[in-house]
Amino acid sequence: MIIDTEVYLGHWPFRKLKYNTAKKMVGLMEKKNIDKAIVSSLHSVFYRNSHTGNIELLEEIAKYKNKLIPFACINPAYPGWEEDLEYCYKKLKVKGIRIHPYYHNYIPNDSNCVKLFRKAADYGLPVSVTISLEDQRQRHWLVKLPYIYDKEAIHTHIIELLRKSPETNVILMHNGYLGGHSGYDYKILLPVADKRKGKVLFGLINFPLTKDTVKEIGIERIVFSTQMPFRYPEFSLMMTKHLEISAKEKEKIYWKNILKIIR
Repeated sequence: MIIDTEVYLGHWPFRKLKYNTAKKMVGLMEKKNIDKAIVSSLHSVFYRNSHTGNIELLEEIAKYKNKLIPFACINPAYPGWEEDLEYCYKKLKVKGIRIHPYYHNYIPNDSNCVKLFRKAADYGLPVSVTISLEDQRQRHWLVKLPYIYDKEAIHTHIIELLRKSPETNVILMHNGYLGGHSGYDYKILLPVADKRKGKVLFGLINFPLTKDTVKEIGIERIVFSTQMPFRYPEFSLMMTKHLEISAKEKEKIYWKNILKIIR
């Protein structure tokens, strides 16, 4: 089985996406032998009220609950986010939270984001952190993400957040080079991850894994991800397939690790 941990549905304001509906995404997944995917709303990234996109998402995937696993996009910088989180947990029955701090113009270690992480832990929901959704060298001129090129700032933000929310299970996307900035460096974050009760998992996006890096990070901390429909799934599929590790270890990357933190 393969579970993709980062997939999006909806329109992107700056270019057309081919597989951006539930029906089309499930069709692509079936072609690529991806069994399930964690999905969230692209509309939530740009709507003034992100929660509207969450409601749309659940309506969109209603026919594909056996394939698509909903993660709600919550913006802790928006008034009423606590009510949105409670609604997503109790009414929409989402399986996790996804945040886009730099798109929503806040830093991950601010007080409201820390509060969001702690509440997510109370609900038993993991939180997925996305730095950016496209190569910054090809971004639209209106999209200028603060701190995106500042490697020190990005690591300072996430390290403080992880320390202040030690119970929360976290999935970090964008590890290694990501066109225009370096993303998260697992070597910097592992000492912090080792001291937390909550798990810290690393997504595969733009992450050139080798047998040695798997050993450094730990097989229990790596999860499969493609970031469809922005990226082709073949990169993550081929990289995992050709890793010089055992079939049982690949199963942990493909699905076992993520299922440990999703109810």
